[in-house]
Amino acid sequence: MSKLPFEAILEAIPLPLFLTDAQKILLWCNAVGRQILPENSPSTGFSFSEKSILGPAQSEKKVGHFDSGSSLKQYSASSFAVGSEGHVVWLFVDQSEERKKLLSQIQESAISAVGFLSSGLAHEFRNILASVDGRAQIAVYKNDIENYQKLVQLVRQQSRRGANLVRNLMTFSNSLRVRRKEYFALDQLISQAISMVQKELEHSGIRVEVELEEHLFAHIHVSEIQQSLLNLIQNAAESFIESQGTLRIVLEKAESKAQIKILDNGRGIPQKDLDKIFQPFFTTKGHGSSQPQYGSGLGITVALNCIREHRGSIKVESELKVGTCVTILIPLS
Repeated sequence: MSKLPFEAILEAIPLPLFLTDAQKILLWCNAVGRQILPENSPSTGFSFSEKSILGPAQSEKKVGHFDSGSSLKQYSASSFAVGSEGHVVWLFVDQSEERKKLLSQIQESAISAVGFLSSGLAHEFRNILASVDGRAQIAVYKNDIENYQKLVQLVRQQSRRGANLVRNLMTFSNSLRVRRKEYFALDQLISQAISMVQKELEHSGIRVEVELEEHLFAHIHVSEIQQSLLNLIQNAAESFIESQGTLRIVLEKAESKAQIKILDNGRGIPQKDLDKIFQPFFTTKGHGSSQPQYGSGLGITVALNCIREHRGSIKVESELKVGTCVTILIPLS
C-alpha cells in the first residue's frame, strides 16, 4: 500500500521525527529517526522518552551525544502536542555543525583576547621591573641599610603583584579548557574580567567605572561568558579615537534577568553599520581614527552566539561622536 502524501513528506525530512500516544508508546518514526533508535529496539510499540535517545544522563538537559556511524553527533530535543488525544511529536535537531562553528569562532576570538591581555601583561611586568631596577640603583648608590630595606620591601610587593597577574591569566587560560555550566556570581565574573585588562585600559588613558549589583547568580559556561565580556570590553576600548575616554560597566537585576551594560563615550558606530555588526568578519575598527586598528570582526559575533546559547540577548545602541551602549540580558538562576 502506498504511503499517504503527508507521510511520504515526513519520511523524507532529514531530521529524526517520532510520534507517541498519550501513554508515550512509539507509534511511528521516520527514516532518520529509525537510524538513531537504540540498538536492537523495534521501530514502534515500545515506551518512548527522551532517555531512549539521549540517555538518562542527558535527558534533563534536552541535549545528547551518540555515534551516528561516522562521527559523534549532538542533538537537542523538543516536543509538542498534536490533536486532542494526547499524541506528541518529538523532534531531534542535529546541533553538531552549529556547535563546531561556534567553537571555531570562540577559538579565533580567544586568540584576539589573548593578544589584548598579553599587551597589558607586558606593560605591567615592564613597570614591575622598572620600579625594582630603579630602587636597586638607589640602594647601590646610597649603600645604606635604609635603602636596602626599602628595596627588599619593594621586591616583595612587586613579586606579589606579578604573581597576581600570572594567577589571573592562568585562571582565564584554564577556564577556556573547561566546558561545563556552573552557578556563578556575575559580579565576581565581571570583576575578574575587568582586572585582567584594567591596567592596560588605564595606561591608554581610558577611565574605568564599575557599578555591580551583588548576589546575581546565573547557570553559565563561565569561560565563554567571561571571554564574551572581554571581547566587548576590547571593542569598547578600541572605539576611542584618541585613546582617552570613559568605559562604564553596570550590572543590575532586570526582572528575572541580569542586565549587563557596557557603555563608552568613543567614536560610536554609523547607523548604516548597526545592522551589520553581528555579521562575522565585519568590523568598524579604524574608522574615524588617525591610528590604524585591525580586528577579526568575530568578537561581537562570538559574544552574540554565546549569549544566545545561554538563552540571553544582546542589544547595541550607538551614536556617532557620542558613544555606544551594549546591553546584555542573561536569565538568572
